Parts: sequence; structure tokens; C-alpha cells
Amino acid sequence: MLRKLLENLRRMDAGSIPWIGESGGVSAAHPLVESAHKRAASMLCMMAYPTDEDPFSMRWDRFTAACCRHLEEPVPENPYLMARAFSGGVIGEAIGAAANSLFLTGYNEQADSTAGWVGTVPARDFRAFSAFTLEQGARLGRIPRGGTAEHAAVELKAEGIKLARFGKMYTIDERDLIDSQDSVAAWLRPIEELGRAAKRLKGDLVYSLVLENPTLVSDGLTLFHADHSNLATAALADAAALGGAVSAIAGQVLTDERARVIHPNLQPRVLIVPPPLWTKAREVESSLWIGQGQELEIHPESRIGAAGLNDPNTDELRTGLATNWMLAAGPEGAPSIVVAYLNEQQVPRLRQRPLGHGEWGTAYDVDHAVAAAAVDFRGVYFSTGAG
Repeated sequence: MLRKLLENLRRMDAGSIPWIGESGGVSAAHPLVESAHKRAASMLCMMAYPTDEDPFSMRWDRFTAACCRHLEEPVPENPYLMARAFSGGVIGEAIGAAANSLFLTGYNEQADSTAGWVGTVPARDFRAFSAFTLEQGARLGRIPRGGTAEHAAVELKAEGIKLARFGKMYTIDERDLIDSQDSVAAWLRPIEELGRAAKRLKGDLVYSLVLENPTLVSDGLTLFHADHSNLATAALADAAALGGAVSAIAGQVLTDERARVIHPNLQPRVLIVPPPLWTKAREVESSLWIGQGQELEIHPESRIGAAGLNDPNTDELRTGLATNWMLAAGPEGAPSIVVAYLNEQQVPRLRQRPLGHGEWGTAYDVDHAVAAAAVDFRGVYFSTGAG
């Protein structure tokens, strides 16, 4: 665990991931969070130096005693005082640094099959707002000598989106800690799972929409619809099926104010399949080269399969088929599904606090303000694979 902590500290210094403190994902330059983590990391390294033992492999009371000796402070005389020391002061900072490190490890290591095709939009608060995409495009017209350029008449279409708050809390009861023979790492391991759960939330929201197939306000049709040329039943059996999906996305068009055709030339990028189709998808994809000489990315995703998932907003179980598959273009031209984060904060907030009001121990909680919405049909293609 010490190795993971130091790796994350280096990444924080490089600015590749934010510090996470009580106030949330503040920047790597935040002095209070930075000093607390570095002071804790320095102490842990010095503790590990004489024996090369990871301090987090120690039992919690040995860990607390080692911290006290390193700080040249009295070692608590009994398990009750040990447990209090475990939750506060510089020792508490060390535990907090480890908790943050594990949380980030879980968050960063969790696979995300929405990467590469889902867009993001900012949200300032929890009120409903609109996410926009193009309804009507623009093209440059020839200007005769002495003439003037025509006014652009780009039109947008809007779909509603509203943030929700999601969270979870993990509590260490002081009595359990006193009676425990487990290592510090064992006590903090659930925090890594909280990080993974926070990362999975984005995919849960996105694939709930995919399986729901919501109706778009802009035209009254569902996201995947025959009239959108993006819904099929063809099985992913050969290059012909995949080629049809590629053609459908790449062939989507817009019009300008004079109903002249505009070609966005959307580039399919990601092929999403349930795990049972992964081998077949690789076989089919190997026979195709898509856009700019690039191969498709294949993302295995069990949520669109028969197991389905519970919608994070309603808890309704949404199920697919083991034969479902989906193709998506990148989000640059026309993102079909977008995810919104409060103040663009994509990394959730983790807090550590001592219990109070008749409870004794330590609590860790995580919250994430996020939402997803379907905004445009052009960049996605879905097949049930049952045909």
C-alpha cells in the first residue's frame, strides 16, 4: 500500500490527478492538502526505512505505536487510547493519506467502457438545464467580388439534464478496531472499492440510458430508431454487419438553412459488446480498418448484456441481450450521450471525519454530483443481434 501511496503522490505532483481533501478534488497546488499528504508520506517512509516493512501491513495498534515512536510522542497505554490516536493528529493524517491513495487507486484502475465516445458538459448547480447539439449546420458560401458573406443560421436542439447526488459511507466502529487483529490495509480496503464504485457510476448512468432508449425531445423519436438509421437486429457475425453500422454512422448528414446537405463525416471509434461477443468482435473487427487508417477500439461491457443493471436514478432493473452490440463515434462532432459534473469536477469527493453524537470511531464518505442525457442519435448505432 505504501508503494501505491507514493505513486499517487508523484502523480499528484505532476498534476495528472487532483488532490482529494475534505473540500473535494482541489488542485495539486492546494497547500493544506499538499502539506498534510506529504507530511504523512514522509513519516510513513521513515517508518518503513529501518525494516523495509510496509507500515500498512502492520496491525492497527502496532502501526499507531510505530507512528508515536517516530514522532517521539508517548505510546498510548491501552487499546482504547490507541484507537483514539489512530483517528486523529498526524497519525490520522497518515491514515487519511492512505485512504485517499486507495480511493484514487480504485477510481483510476476501474475500467471505463464509455471512454472515447461519451461527451461531457459542465453544470453549475442542481437545477435542470439544457444540453445542446446541432440541429442545423453551416457551410461557407462563395463571396463574389465586392459582395458580403451570408449570415450563419446554425440551429441547435436541446435535451434536458439535471444533476443528482450519489454517495456512500464506510464506518470503522471503535469497538471493532480495538478487538481487531487485522492490518491497517485490511481496514482501508473497502475505500478502494468505493473508488471503483464511483468510477462505475458513470457507466451505470450511460448504459441505463442505452437500455432505456429514451425519447428525444427534438424529434419525438427514441434515441435508437429505424427512422434514425441507427437501429438494427443484425448479429455481429461478419464484416457485413459491422460494415453496415459503420456506413450508417459515417453516412449521417445535416442540412443548412437552405436545406443543402452537410456531411459531418462522423468516424466510428468504439465497438461495445457483451463479454460473450468479445472474441467474435475481435475477429470481425480485424477485417476492417476504420477512418484515418485506425482500427476500432473494442470495449467489453457486461451492462448491455443479459445481466443488465439497476438504473442509478430509479433502481429499476434494465436488461439487454447477450447478442446486443453497439457502435459509437467519438464525441467531438456530435456526442450522442453526454455526462454532466458539478463544476466539471469529474473526480468524486472523499471525506474522513471522526464520529460524534453518540458514536465512536471514524467515517469515510464519498459523494459525486453527476448526470447523463441522450442528446443526438447520429453518433451511435445499436443492434439487438437477434436477427
